[in-house]
Amino acid sequence: MTQSDIIAFSVTGAIALLLVILSAVLLSGKGANLIAGFNTLPKEEKEKYDKVKLSRFMGAILLPIAICTPMPALAGYFKIDWLIYLYIAIIVSLCLFALLFANLSGKFKK
Repeated sequence: MTQSDIIAFSVTGAIALLLVILSAVLLSGKGANLIAGFNTLPKEEKEKYDKVKLSRFMGAILLPIAICTPMPALAGYFKIDWLIYLYIAIIVSLCLFALLFANLSGKFKK
């Protein structure tokens, strides 16, 4: 294991840990103001949304992203090129799903 591998695992591990902590906060139903776009809404607009449901949904989306975060470091260490493409596909798919579901489903409106 080279020094760059150790650095890659350390950085991706630290980022993954931070994302897991953030996901736990969101899954608890708190932290709606941590959601981009929601924190900039006027108070009247915020009242139209179920903060707990929205927070839990975003936490559920963030958890698999956190789990997948070390994949590029693993791909580099084990020389598995397709793992990087899988990582990109998972992240893009989750983000698109979250974006579309949160904005079009109406499940988070009161």
